[in-house]
Amino acid sequence: MSKPCRYSIEIEASGKWTEYCHAIYSLKDDKRRDWEYIRRKDEISTVAIFAYFDTKDRFLLIKQYRPSLDKWTIEFPAGLVGKEETIEAGALRELFEETGYSGKIEKITPQLCNTPGLSDETVQLVYVKVFEGKREKQCLEEEELIEVIELDKKDVTSFIESSIKSGYIIDAKVWAFLTSI
Repeated sequence: MSKPCRYSIEIEASGKWTEYCHAIYSLKDDKRRDWEYIRRKDEISTVAIFAYFDTKDRFLLIKQYRPSLDKWTIEFPAGLVGKEETIEAGALRELFEETGYSGKIEKITPQLCNTPGLSDETVQLVYVKVFEGKREKQCLEEEELIEVIELDKKDVTSFIESSIKSGYIIDAKVWAFLTSI
């Protein structure tokens, strides 16, 4: 009996940022199996930013239209880190582009997975203390539609209820965070 192994990957389709892959793999019994998944092209890293103000009693979220869901979502500011960027530089750039805020990085998690049954994408959570009162204009890409949400800890329950009632989909990372405080 051997250990799990991936034998091959065939790219079925390729887009600007992702590839649709078909993998042949085995588990401990050496029986060959098929798995379909999406992978990021060019080993691009992703970050999600937990951006908070001085006391951590107030933090930033974003409301973003997602064509894949045809719905608005509630998320942490997030994005792709360029090949030539560090995680730190990419996180601060994405925070500024999506919210207009700058800040100081306090902590970075190791690589974490979001949907390992569907994608090879990993994400690092970057904790950023936001500089108060220094918000500038967002620098959104043409395909982005994002609204900034400044949320007080005391308003979390009503915010969740209102978001659900409005038909928004809450990102799993945000849900886990909001329901734990």
